[in-house]
Amino acid sequence: MSKKMSKNIFFVLALFSFAVKDAKLVKMVSMIIVNEPLKSAYSVYNAYGPNSGLKMKVTPSKFSGPPHLRQLLGHCYNATIDSYRYEFCPFVNVTQHEQSFRWDAYSGILGVWQEWNIVNYTFYSMQMLQGDSCGDLSRTVTVILKCGATEDIKSVTEPSRCNYEMTFETPLVCHQHSLLVYPTLSEKLRKQWNEIESELHMEELTRQGYNKKLVKIFQSAGYYLLDKPAEIQVKEKISLKSKTTEELLEQCRQEKEELRKEIEGLRTLVELKRSTGDKKQKDTGSPIKAKKQKNDIKRRNLYKNAAGLVKLINRRQNVN
Repeated sequence: MSKKMSKNIFFVLALFSFAVKDAKLVKMVSMIIVNEPLKSAYSVYNAYGPNSGLKMKVTPSKFSGPPHLRQLLGHCYNATIDSYRYEFCPFVNVTQHEQSFRWDAYSGILGVWQEWNIVNYTFYSMQMLQGDSCGDLSRTVTVILKCGATEDIKSVTEPSRCNYEMTFETPLVCHQHSLLVYPTLSEKLRKQWNEIESELHMEELTRQGYNKKLVKIFQSAGYYLLDKPAEIQVKEKISLKSKTTEELLEQCRQEKEELRKEIEGLRTLVELKRSTGDKKQKDTGSPIKAKKQKNDIKRRNLYKNAAGLVKLINRRQNVN
C-alpha cells in the first residue's frame, strides 16, 4: 500500500469518527416541535386555493354581461403593488396578501363578485362586495375594465378606508361596442327598453320614472342585485354624506334644472291638449259630456303634477 493511499484512508476514518461523535451529541439535545404554522404572507402565497383557509362570506353571483368576457372565467391574475400581492379572479373575487414576514401579515378577501356598475348604458366596472370585515362594514373593490394588449392588473388604490379601486386591462374590451349593454339583453328585455325609451321621447314618462324602469330591466338581466344587503345601502348613504358642500349644491342645481325642464314639458303638453280641445269644440260643436269630463280629469292631473314639481323646486331653492 502506498503512502498516498494510506493518508486517504486515514482521512476518511477521521471524518467517520467525528460524525459518530456529532451523532451522540445530537441525541443529547432535546427538541420542541411547534405545530403553529408560520403566518407570514410568504407561507400563504397561493392564498386562493382549496387549502388556503380563506372563506367568502357570500357566494359569487352567476356570470353576466358581455358574452365574450366569459373567456376570463377560470383564470386569476396577479400583481404586486406596494408590498401587497393582489389576485383578481374575474366573476369570483379579489384577494390581497401582504408580502411581509410579520407574524400577523394580512391575507384575505377584499370583495366577492356581485353586480355590474353601468354608466351611460355601458358596462363600466365590476362590483366586488362583501369582502372581509372592516370595522362595522365590509371591504369592497370596484374593478374598472380598460383596453390593453394583455390581461393585467395596472393599478390598485384605496380612495376611502377599505374601499378599493382596481384597474384591469384586457384586449377583450378594446372594441368601441364591446361593453354596450343593449346588445347583451334578451329580445324581451330589449323590447321593454324600446317601450320606455319611446315613452320618454313622447314625454309620457319622466326621467326619474325612466331610470327606475331601466334599473328593473337590468335587474331582470342579472346585471344588478335584486335586493342589496342593508350594509351596502348604509355604505351608499355614508358615501353621499361624505360629499362636500359644493358637490351637494351642484347636485341640487342639476336636479333643479332637470325638474324645470320637466315642468316646461308638462306646461307645453297642457297647452297642446287645451288647444286641441278648443279646436274640437269649434269644429264639432258642444262635445259629449263624458268626453269633456275625461279631458277635465286629465287636465287637473297634469296641473296637480306640475304643482307638485314646483313645490319640489322651491324646496331645492331653499336648500341652495
